[in-house]
Amino acid sequence: MARGIGCYYHPESSAIAACAECGHGFCRECDAHYSALRKGRGKALCLECLLRSGEVKCEDHPNTEAYAICLECGCGICKDCFNTYGNSTTPMCFACTEKMMADNVAAVEKFKKKVKRGQIVMKVGFFLGVFITAVALIAGIVALANGDAYIEEVFVLVLFTGIFSIGIGASLWTLLKIWGKAILWGGSIGSIFGFIGMIIGGVAGYFVAIPLMFVSPIVAIYQHFKKKKQVAQADEIIESDSRVLQEIRDYFAYTQEMEKHPAMDLTSLADQGGTLFGNTYASAVMSKGESAAQEALRQGAVQIAANGEIIRGFDPPAKKPKKKGQAA
Repeated sequence: MARGIGCYYHPESSAIAACAECGHGFCRECDAHYSALRKGRGKALCLECLLRSGEVKCEDHPNTEAYAICLECGCGICKDCFNTYGNSTTPMCFACTEKMMADNVAAVEKFKKKVKRGQIVMKVGFFLGVFITAVALIAGIVALANGDAYIEEVFVLVLFTGIFSIGIGASLWTLLKIWGKAILWGGSIGSIFGFIGMIIGGVAGYFVAIPLMFVSPIVAIYQHFKKKKQVAQADEIIESDSRVLQEIRDYFAYTQEMEKHPAMDLTSLADQGGTLFGNTYASAVMSKGESAAQEALRQGAVQIAANGEIIRGFDPPAKKPKKKGQAA
């Protein structure tokens, strides 16, 4: 029993055991996890010593010793899996990498739908502004026909009505959100003065939103191009992550089949009717060589990390659970 020391991996937690090799303490969570990795056999070891012992095998390649553990599910992963899956900061097994990428694609598709809804709102506001402008134009023509207005007056009326009604209509949702945030900000001043704060925030929001109405045409143009860029960016990420996801699935299938059939050559496995027929990684190995295929896979991993940063910029990142320790 390790008393009076903290867990080597989770310093905020007390250690309940110590590694029989190096003496590092580990908490109840680590003890349960490392015991499961060694299947309850042998002496208590920390992660580094456990991996060095050779007792832990790769989850996807049972005949290969684990080089690290997946920081999502905690299973063992060999050096090949360590270098292929996950990202630059988080070693992961194939299953967790596949889930992460599928979740990324789903998150971007959800964000794209949100942007598309915003575009629809802008279009509705735009056509509403066009309708108001058409009404102003008809009213001006009638006034001209009756001799109640000069052509210069009608021109100015229609021009300003068009600019502001179309601009405000297209950017109305943005203006309302600014006003709404000001009201919520005011309401958060304090629980006792919350209602008064909301009134203050509403008044402040009014004085912010009203001037913005005068620059609403600029706001509308900015929002239009911003949303257009976001949709294009989302499409690029969806296409890129979907392609890399398929490449990783094909690589996983390739390694599994090559392990199952060590005596068979790749050409036979990839021929029509073979287990690797249509496998993109097998095709790349045959046409470009193993090194080039591996390099393309590594570039895909780099792209995953880059896309992950962009995706985290779309929405605030979710709070992640405590990790089970780092790789050896």
